Amino acid sequence: MAGDHDHPVMFYSGYPVHVDGWSSIRDRHPNINSLASIGTIAAYAYGLLICFAGDIFPEPLRTSYFAVVGIVITLILLARLVSDMYLPAKPAFPMQMWVDRFSRVFVPVIIAISMWTFVIWLLFAKQPSLPVALLTSISVLIIACPCALGWSAPLAAVFANENAGKRGITIHTFGSLQIAQHVTDVLYTETVMPLCQRDIQQLQRNGVSTSVINTKDIEGSIEAIGACRQLTTSLGQHPVVAFVDDGTSDQSIRDAADISFVLQTSSSAEPRADVVVTEESGTFVSNLRNLSHAMMLNIKENLVWVFAFNIIGIPIAAGILYPFTSWLLDPSFAAIAMILSSLAVLLNSLRLRRYDPSRDLKPHAATNS
Repeated sequence: MAGDHDHPVMFYSGYPVHVDGWSSIRDRHPNINSLASIGTIAAYAYGLLICFAGDIFPEPLRTSYFAVVGIVITLILLARLVSDMYLPAKPAFPMQMWVDRFSRVFVPVIIAISMWTFVIWLLFAKQPSLPVALLTSISVLIIACPCALGWSAPLAAVFANENAGKRGITIHTFGSLQIAQHVTDVLYTETVMPLCQRDIQQLQRNGVSTSVINTKDIEGSIEAIGACRQLTTSLGQHPVVAFVDDGTSDQSIRDAADISFVLQTSSSAEPRADVVVTEESGTFVSNLRNLSHAMMLNIKENLVWVFAFNIIGIPIAAGILYPFTSWLLDPSFAAIAMILSSLAVLLNSLRLRRYDPSRDLKPHAATNS
């Protein structure tokens, strides 16, 4: 019988996963939670079947997989916790939204593979074929459960944000962390300029345009930001304009920029800005730009790990090796493989903690086209 701890994990802890997963399926936009819910329900139902009617199964197939349920739900909930704590819905994190859109394609494909795996084994496996068909289809769902996909963007953003914080850079808009790598123009007020000479030199070496504006002329400053966009667009680039001031400029100027930086002094109240800087090293724009570049590269590496595990694992879980080795992947091993993919994403993301954005990088394009 299932232990007392299995029911709370499945129905209490997993409640938000199941609700969101099936709601997404009903809305025809299946997501990570959809796949997790289907996989855990299948594993849990198989375990109950073993508990109440285990005699109808061959001896090697009488293992219940309640532990698998706990592993999957725990990893999914941890991914949700990271996102909720560090990546607020407003402002949203654009890369995470891209991952969500990818999930809408990935999840139906995996469900289709699982269903076909079940049908093929049911029709062509030796009798009794039902237990084998169930186990292989469940293994496909479990090994493909994209927990690591859900971690890919949030973990990289969390550690990049932590890195920035250690350098006196507080990021209020996570979208800025993503697009900072594409900064094409930086405008400075006449007051922060002496503090930013090193930054300006570094930015110019990387092809970023820099200029000074008189923020006492509010309309003129906003027009200058618009002029930068037009000029950059005319050069065939997609403009990302940053504005740097000491917090005394009119808020409408900061709002007009794609990324607003404020170099805060101890005596001033914290203004509303995308990025607030408390250091005076004068290289914070370059540092954030380099950190953004490293973070986005890290996310792409995380996705490669996820794809690699799935490309290798799904065919094995579906039983492609059985004709040659007479071996099927146990759902418990599928869960272990899923954990390993999540661990690979975690370890890769942790590298951002040690990343030094002030070191010279090869100049990367100041466009996001």
